Amino acid sequence: MDVDVRRIFAELPVDLLCSLDVITCDLLPEQMCSVPAPLRKSDRPETQWRLRDVEKVHILRVLESTGWHRGRACEILGISRPRLRRMIREFELVPPPDAPPDDTDLGANTA
Repeated sequence: MDVDVRRIFAELPVDLLCSLDVITCDLLPEQMCSVPAPLRKSDRPETQWRLRDVEKVHILRVLESTGWHRGRACEILGISRPRLRRMIREFELVPPPDAPPDDTDLGANTA
């Protein structure tokens, strides 16, 4: 995620920044908060989310932080590549157009 934080803070009103102890996602641009919009607008606090929702958000955050490099994401998450593929399908996560292709897309299994 390439975000110019200095530019973001320059655009926020100074009186708003001075009056806050914590800056939350509702004050920041969409690309700075990787929690999917439906979960961010949930009535429940994060501590009351289902485990499935927490997993989905965490996997998405890791994938975005690695630029959707699945190998690095697997290392961070401590899971195998096939498991990550299953979770991406299960959670219906869609890589951005500029994401590197997965090994299966490169024909890595050809002899």
